[in-house]
Amino acid sequence: MIEYIARVDENDLVIGKTTKQESHKNGWRHRVVAIFVMRGDELLVNRREDNGLLDHSVGGHVLYGEEYDAAARRESHEEIGLPENISIKYLEKFLVSEKKDNAILHHWFSLYRANVDDAFIPQAQAGEVRELFFKNIFEVI
Repeated sequence: MIEYIARVDENDLVIGKTTKQESHKNGWRHRVVAIFVMRGDELLVNRREDNGLLDHSVGGHVLYGEEYDAAARRESHEEIGLPENISIKYLEKFLVSEKKDNAILHHWFSLYRANVDDAFIPQAQAGEVRELFFKNIFEVI
């Protein structure tokens, strides 16, 4: 199944419909969410399955027709099993441009934070997440 995302302009206004692959290949701006999951002074760190690099707790593309908040909740549940009743707080939105391989990626990031307690056990989803672990925030930065 093809998942469509919104192509957006420099002001984050929707100007079209595309795929993640097309957007990355052509350097088009599009939307993503990132969620930092905190347990006290510990950050949930995600080791990516595709390249083994450390990443934010949860991240993903915003689907076409989906709002940032809905994408943050969907991705949090899909990637790590975050319960639907956990509060996810919006922090900031910003444009990030980065070079990856031979392409320039332009992501409108919407950043969120979720606080969990000791009872929450993250569930790494096969195919996306290799490993999840909590690490003291001062050891991560």
